[in-house]
This record gives sequence, C-alpha cells and structure tokens, in this order.
Amino acid sequence: MCSKCSSKIPCSNTVCRHVNNIPTGKRQERIWDANVKLASASINAGLGERQVNTLLSGLNIPPVSHCMMSARQKDVGVALQEVAKETVDQALCEEVELTKRNKDQDSITAAVDAGWQMRGSGRSYNSLSGKGNPDMIKESILALSGHPFGQHERCNNTWCRFLDNPNEKFNSLPHGKPLTDGALQNDLKSVFTKYAENSGKLSSLGSTQANESFNRIVASKAPKQQHYSSSGSLNYRIAACVAQKNEGNKYILDVNKNMSVSPGYYTLRLAVLRDIQHRKRKAIANTYRFKQRRRNLKSTRHQKLATREVREGVTYSSGIGLEDHLSDDIEEIPSPSLQPAYQTIEWSTTVNNIFFDIEATGLARNSHITQISATSDKGSINTYVLPKKPITPKAQEITGIKVEGSKMFCHDKEVKSVGIKEALKMLILFLAQYKKNVIIGHNIKSYDLPVLFCALNNCSIMNEFSCSILGFLDTLQLFKSLLPGLTSYSQSNLYNTVLNETYDGHDSMEDVVALSRLFHHLAPSTEAKQLSSFSFDSAARRYDHNQKTKLLLPTLTPLTEKKVITLRTANVIAASGMSFSHLRISYARDGRQGIEDVLKEEDVNGKVRVTKSKKIVDAISDFFKSLKPDE
Repeated sequence: MCSKCSSKIPCSNTVCRHVNNIPTGKRQERIWDANVKLASASINAGLGERQVNTLLSGLNIPPVSHCMMSARQKDVGVALQEVAKETVDQALCEEVELTKRNKDQDSITAAVDAGWQMRGSGRSYNSLSGKGNPDMIKESILALSGHPFGQHERCNNTWCRFLDNPNEKFNSLPHGKPLTDGALQNDLKSVFTKYAENSGKLSSLGSTQANESFNRIVASKAPKQQHYSSSGSLNYRIAACVAQKNEGNKYILDVNKNMSVSPGYYTLRLAVLRDIQHRKRKAIANTYRFKQRRRNLKSTRHQKLATREVREGVTYSSGIGLEDHLSDDIEEIPSPSLQPAYQTIEWSTTVNNIFFDIEATGLARNSHITQISATSDKGSINTYVLPKKPITPKAQEITGIKVEGSKMFCHDKEVKSVGIKEALKMLILFLAQYKKNVIIGHNIKSYDLPVLFCALNNCSIMNEFSCSILGFLDTLQLFKSLLPGLTSYSQSNLYNTVLNETYDGHDSMEDVVALSRLFHHLAPSTEAKQLSSFSFDSAARRYDHNQKTKLLLPTLTPLTEKKVITLRTANVIAASGMSFSHLRISYARDGRQGIEDVLKEEDVNGKVRVTKSKKIVDAISDFFKSLKPDE
C-alpha cells in the first residue's frame, strides 16, 4: 500500500463477482478526502461556503473555492439522500411493528404539522400516544368560539382557567380582556362547527411534538436567513435532517462510509457524546419534577410580564406625547426598592478606634443634638450644642440638659454651647487628625447614626464627614455575641456586670469613657469586631432608603386611617418604593388584578414586594372601587 501514489486494493465479491477498488491514500482520483469531509461537516453544522471560509480565515487557514465547495456538496448530497432513504425505510418498518403491537392494525399512523415551531424534544412515535375521545374534542372545539369572548359555559376545567378563577386574564389578547366583536364570533363559530362535525377523525390524531423536533433540526441545518431554498443545497440539508432524526448524530459516519472515506475518531466520539446527551435530556424532560418546574417557570414569566405591563402603562402609541388623557397611563410605577444591606469592613491593626456618643432633644430620629462626645487613645472632644427644637421633658430629666433663652445648662450648671454646624465641624476636625477611623458606639446603628446623619444632611457637610470615616461598630451587637444570656444589654448594666462598677450615665462624655473601658476590658477578637462592624457607604445607603420611605409613608394615610391596611403593611409598601398614587394607577390600569400584580411582584432576590395576601388585595381594591372618579 502506498499513500503517495494512492494505490487501490481490488476487492471482489465471491457471489456476484463485482470488484470494488478500495483507495488506500488520502484522496480518491483527484478528490481529497478532507474536502469531502469539509462538505459533509458544513451541511451537518448548518454552514455555507461563506461561513466556512470565515471560520478558516480566522484560524489562518487558506479558504476554499466556491466551485470546489459546490462540487463536493453535490457529491456528499447524493450520499446523504441515500442514507436518509435507508433510515426512512427502517423507521417505517419499526412504525408498522409498533402499530401492530399497540393497536392491532396494519395501517400506518402519520403525523403532519403545518407550523414552524420552536419547541420539541427527541424521537417519539404517535402509535404510543393512546386512543382519543371524540366527544370531548367536539365539546372543546365548540367551546372555542365562545372562550375568547368571555363565554365559558361549554369550557372544560382541564384547559380553561376561568372556571376556577373568573378574574383570570387572557395571556394572548390585548390588555388581557376578552374580545367583543359579535360578527367575528359568528364567523369563528361557523368554522369551528365544521371541525366539530369531524371530531371522530380528529380524535385519532397524535402529538406533533416529533414534527416540532424535526422542524428544530431543519432550522439548525438550513437557517431561514441563508435562503437555501433557492438552491439544490436545501435537498441535501433536509436529507441530513431526516437521517439525524431517525438515526441520531452518528448518521454522519454512514455518509463517510458511503463516500469511502474514513469515519474519523473524533467524528465518532462527538457523535456518540451528542446522542448520549440527547437521551439524557429526553429522560429528564419526561420526569414529573422537570415538567412541574417548567410550568412554574412559565407561570413566573407570565406574572412578571403582567406586572411590568401594570407598572409601565402605555409605552408606545400614536401621538402618545400629545394626548393629555394618557398622562396618568404613561407614568411608570417604580420597580421594587430593596433595603440596602449593611456591609462589614476589613478590620486591621491600623484601625483607629473612636468611641462616640450623643445626647439629643428626644428619641425621634430627627431630634436635634444637644451634646457630642468622642474619645480615642490620642485625644477627646466634648461639645454642647444649642438645639433649635425644644428638649422633651423626658430627655431633659434623663440628661439633665435644659435650655433657657440662649443659654444651656447641664445639671443646673451653665455650659458653653455652639451651633450644630460649628459642633459638627469641630468633630470633623477632630477625626481628620487620624486615618481609618472606626466610630464605636452602643446602639449606634439604630439611634446615634440616624440622628447624626440627619444633622449632617441638614448642614450639607456629609461629604466632609465621610472623608475621615472607614466605618462603624455597634457594641450592642458585639456584646450580645460576647456575653450571651444577659437579661439586659444596656450600657450601664453591662458596665456594672463586667466591671462591678457604676458611672454617671446619660452624659455622653461619661458614656464614651465607660464604653472605652468596657471595650478594652473584654478585648474582642478581630473576627468578632469585624462581624459587628459596617461600612460608611452601606450605612449612608440605608439612611437614604429610610428617608425615602418616610417621605412615601404619609401618602398612604387614607388607607391606614380607614383601617384598609395596617401601619406595618403601609411601611412595607412605602419601603418598596410605592406611594398612594402608584396604587391608584395600578387599580386604574387593571383593577384588582393590577393591585395584586404590583403587591406580589418579586424583587431581584425572589422576595415578594409587599404581600400575596388576598385579603389585603381585596381590601385595597374595594377601597379604590368605592372612590369617586375625581377623588
């Protein structure tokens, strides 16, 4: 055997005496085997000559000529058609056997599909689908003329959702509403009546899933955008689809054998792998769990689409910018707003601990500061602040701070006080002396920080303050992890329990000194400190979110005053970014369903925006239903 001269080995059949010359080289006559395989591979992959040359040039391989590619595809096409015909004959024989076995008939069941569908799974035979029910098909067909028009008297609960829930929406009709054209309904009724009269014939039909699967294969090997139907290449590609449908991906090996070229190790390896993957996908797709998940995903998609339609309103319409009556319908309801999470800081030995505390005019988060105190290993600051709000009697009793005219007194002793902006700038200058400051306070997360941030925002110096701050640490959370099981975690009780001492509480300077002693005595680990810390940016984002919630909450007063919803539910609605006007727009667009869609919309984390409670949805819907148009 000589590969250079491409010698041939004559092989004769002892019966018919036919002699077949088997080439031993890499080409036959003047045709290289590689070009033959390239033609069959391009058809199998759904590629044309331009796509093949684009791929080759990208790999820095010389392109092939159009004439060569066309000639080799014609040669391979003949082999493809022969292989496809053999697989069809084999499949027909198998279909006849299955028909005899399952239906005791000699006839063949054929499947016809007039549509070009996208869905579909692997090979299946309609002989295995069972017998039909002509009476049920007749009733269902007759019901179709009334179903899209909101008439469900003849519908079946196996496919009509309106029988269980009359408030359902039509997924494929405008705005989910039923049709109203009586003439159209009469025409549809006459069409469906003809089909109903032939229900006996229709009941014997099987599933078109196999056809849809075949359509998918055709779409992969003969993409519509390439317009192969204007050339003979389409016949070859359809033949490849038929062979793959009947025999799987290994059909390409039969084509190579027919063309007297080597099967190819990697060709066989990939074909076997693809067929194994196909069988696995088919087996998984037939499981109850997979089908249930597919239904759930479909339901979720429909829910998201319905919610977006309610939130967005009219997004496109002729002359939409000129129509005044559409102004409400084009307003977009904001998507669910998430409460920012606190993020821990990276604790290191270079962190500078600043123990911090404030006193204020009351317990409200918008109270005015009356005293600011901070201390570290390198210095301290203690400033009294003259508030613009009156100090509540309770706060005055606890802190001992009171204001008379323009003078401030602490436990009846006059103290020097400054304005809030000056006091905050003094604090900023104190912090600017150090780097990587971490402000440490007891219950700082829920009280001290909101009051401090409110003052910084009012004075427009939040950015200046942030320049010297790495983050914060709440010792309430820290001490709960270090000392579990205590009855009280107030700072005074902790100080007495741990150090067996007492101190003058509710004086911010005394508080920070006591907190510093307590902190250093317990000596928490780096990991414990990091877990109880949070960054400045995350605290600022949380504060901004809470402020927006407070602005939206008063708009929901009409609902809370009339006991339509509780204050807690109103807080959840406001925290999600919705106001009273957004709920009203939702109801105007789609009634009760619109309210339900926006309330149970899921955020990016999969959590419900407000609630799924039908009781709350009904209460809000009834409230808007009772309002007059001008309210």
